[in-house]
Amino acid sequence: MPYAWSTHKFRQHEDPYEHFFNFPLPGGKARPRPSADNPIFVPVTFPASSRTEVELALEDIKAGVFRAAAIDDGRFAGSPLVRVAELGDRVPAGDKGNPLTIFISAEAFEQFEPVRLGSSVDLTPLSRFVNDPRTRIGVGLPLDELVSGALEVNPPESSELPPYDGTVVTGVIDSGIGFAHERFLKGPLSTRIEYFTKQEFAPVQPVGFFGTMQPRELSKASIDRLLARHSRAGLVDEEAIYRATGHADFTSAREYPAALRASHGTHVMDLACGYDYRDPAEREKAVHNPIIAVQLNEALVGLTEGVFFESHVGLALDYIAGRVQRLSQRILEAEGRNEEPLPFVVNYSFGDYAGRHDGFDNLESIFDDFLEKHKNCRSVTIAAGNSFQTRTHARLEGKELRQGKTLCWKIQPDDRSPGFVQIWLPHTCAGNPLDIEVVPPDGPPSGMVRIGLGDYIELSDGRRVDARIYAQAHTPGDGGKAIAGKGDPYPRIRLTVVVAPTMDEDADNLGAPSGDWLLRLRATAKTGLGDDEEVTLWIERSDSITGFRRRGRQSHFEEPDYERFVGLGVPKPAGDDRLLGDLEERDRPGCAVRRFGTLTAVGTGVSAMVVGGYRRDTGQPAQYSSAGPITPQADNLGNLKKAHRSGPDFNAVAEDSRVLGTVLAAGTASGSSVAFGGTSIASAQAARRAVEILQTRTATPADSLRKQLAKEASARPIGNADNRRTGAGNLPERLADRPGRPPRREA
Repeated sequence: MPYAWSTHKFRQHEDPYEHFFNFPLPGGKARPRPSADNPIFVPVTFPASSRTEVELALEDIKAGVFRAAAIDDGRFAGSPLVRVAELGDRVPAGDKGNPLTIFISAEAFEQFEPVRLGSSVDLTPLSRFVNDPRTRIGVGLPLDELVSGALEVNPPESSELPPYDGTVVTGVIDSGIGFAHERFLKGPLSTRIEYFTKQEFAPVQPVGFFGTMQPRELSKASIDRLLARHSRAGLVDEEAIYRATGHADFTSAREYPAALRASHGTHVMDLACGYDYRDPAEREKAVHNPIIAVQLNEALVGLTEGVFFESHVGLALDYIAGRVQRLSQRILEAEGRNEEPLPFVVNYSFGDYAGRHDGFDNLESIFDDFLEKHKNCRSVTIAAGNSFQTRTHARLEGKELRQGKTLCWKIQPDDRSPGFVQIWLPHTCAGNPLDIEVVPPDGPPSGMVRIGLGDYIELSDGRRVDARIYAQAHTPGDGGKAIAGKGDPYPRIRLTVVVAPTMDEDADNLGAPSGDWLLRLRATAKTGLGDDEEVTLWIERSDSITGFRRRGRQSHFEEPDYERFVGLGVPKPAGDDRLLGDLEERDRPGCAVRRFGTLTAVGTGVSAMVVGGYRRDTGQPAQYSSAGPITPQADNLGNLKKAHRSGPDFNAVAEDSRVLGTVLAAGTASGSSVAFGGTSIASAQAARRAVEILQTRTATPADSLRKQLAKEASARPIGNADNRRTGAGNLPERLADRPGRPPRREA
């Protein structure tokens, strides 16, 4: 069958990323199940406002499962439980303010499509909630990606507690965390990690359409027991601990970043809250800085698109808040006091490229809602992103689009990840007034088409899909909290172009063609675009990251007017120390591809603290550190607001010098130092400074803490400053006390 373009429908609220991953076969069919014993499960997160009704609907389905078992050969026997045990299950009873996440098998999930109804199990009670635009649907993972290792369910709690006065908890959400590392101890065999969980879930009993999963974790008592069991003559065998807990396994095909010499999570957590307990002054700080850490599921971290993190990061935040609450109760009971829960900060050093960039993406709403609800969380620090020079962002004005505009999207060969381009229309455009044509390097062009909302067209030969173009009205999920009194935030029209991997490891062919994919865009007279109104495009992140097998190769835009390097005759601003051939750091007027506007898509919200990176020796922004501006918000009445941020809040050290473009901190094993760069490193140091401030002024509210950090950052003048890149300025680094840098040991 020759390749041809055809039109199909998908759920209006479903994310094209998740649809493509969950239903990648021609016509939107689901990928084959790995086996009956290893089904694919899709995480579905319902808003807190629907929680009670969802739980009642699940109870109805639970009864239906029993009824179906009698007529369906016992297919669901042994699977009466229908909801996931929450990671925040130690939040006080009666607190129903958290969203509810359940894991639904892909087989059941398909039946929420109206055309696929008809199962002996009636899913109607749940259908309206699954199809609610505010419901977040995750990417389906096989059960064996969710369950492994030897962590515990409800582990024992330690009798050794930190004091209440002056104590601030650091929460870390990352991957490859070396939880047995000496930088996270407060004594030879006593950890500061009060709770640690890997986002892997153990089925309580056999799983059918729905399954109860329970989180697996380690408490301080568990880790202390492991440290004692695997120590000899005062030396801890960390590798044995990681093998015993399933944290490192070289016999498995899965990635285990904590088994490598350098791991992102260990390095970041060291910068955020690592101390040398042998130093009395540092030990005093360490005692007042307990840690609660969440290791994200490695299978998801390897999918660098980032949008799949939403439900898992939401669960991680709830877990941290619940465990802070539990730790606070234990301390206050032990001390016979009645005080507020301990203050805490959370560091999240991940990000993605594409999104609304106006503060209304789902994960940004999760952060905003979390900080609004948990007043004792004084800060969520986020990395600004490393995409300033990636050529993944473009802006096109209305006057250009009326004439038609062609962009070249260069997709790399041997790319094992799909490529995504998001095309966002301004809030003034309703319906889908933008015409689009996609021209592959080989194969038929789509022709200039206008896709109906809720439709997608795909390029397929009946056996595999090479490309799709989705059209939808993207409705945010935060209920308008970012715009007080203005009702729900406005839906925006989004076109998403997806190209399948150019190297398909699961098929007998090479995958989609690599090379130049042309995107032709045209606005008609009915579009309503003003001359200066902009359509924005972002290529999603799809690279490979340290500690994971090589998967993706980042695609980018090719534009003749884009100047990559500083050339002869190019004037440099005062204070600019770049050399001939260095990367250019300015956007050329008239060029569609931009450096500015690349701030991470999860960092344009209202409440989280966004941190860029700077070079210590010059104070200038790191050449990769992402920048604003962001897209202004509008409410459902069409009222446009001024953008609530121009770029990051401030910058912190991300690299030492031109030659040493990294910062030293802990390697995976105790006693080792490794070098990492990036705004992840800057974010962790900002979290550390926030904790130091809170340890002396624990009543500091989140807004005051942000202002104090911004004041510290503004005290150091920056030559040639642009607040779209620098925010308030550079957070100072105390050279006498390099935070997070392990001491060098003499032979």
